[in-house]
Amino acid sequence: MSQFLRFTLLSFISISLILSPAGFTCEYDPLVAEILSAGDQDHWVGWIAALSSAAPIPSDSGETIIRTRSSYVMFELDQTPSAFTYLQEELTALGFTEGEDFTIHTYAYPYGDRYPERNWKNLILTFSGEDPRLRNERILMVAHLDSTSGQKMILAPGADDNASGCTAEALPF
Repeated sequence: MSQFLRFTLLSFISISLILSPAGFTCEYDPLVAEILSAGDQDHWVGWIAALSSAAPIPSDSGETIIRTRSSYVMFELDQTPSAFTYLQEELTALGFTEGEDFTIHTYAYPYGDRYPERNWKNLILTFSGEDPRLRNERILMVAHLDSTSGQKMILAPGADDNASGCTAEALPF
C-alpha cells in the first residue's frame, strides 16, 4: 500500500475515532452483526485505491486506472474507465440488480436537453426492510463520488475528498 493511501486511511480512522460520540451504546442486533461480519477490509481498501487512482482496475482494454472523477468528465461516454461505471459493476458483482436494487437517476445538469446522455447522474441503491412495523420508515445514506480540479482531465482522483466522502452517513427522516 502506498504511503499516501496509508496516510489517508489512517487519517480517516483517526478522525472517525475522535468524532465518535462518547459513551454511545446500543443493543446487540444479530442482523447488524451479520452485515458487519460480511464486510471485507481488503475489499474496502481496494475500492479506495481504485477510486483514487492508486490501483488499476480491469477494463475492456486491460488493466488501467481511473484518472479522474471530475463531475465534468466522469459521465462522458468516451471516459473509460469511469468511476461511475466501476461502481455499477461492483454493485452487480455483489449481487445487486439494476432496476431492482439500484437505479440511475439522471438530472439535467450541466447540459440539459442539449446532451441528455452526458448529464450528471445519481446512483440510488435500495435496501428493503423486513420489519412490517417499520415499512414507512426511511434511512437516507448519502455519499458522493465526484471530485473537482482545475485540471479535470488528469488531476481529480479525489483521494483526500472522496475516500471520506464515499463513506455513507445514515440520516433518518
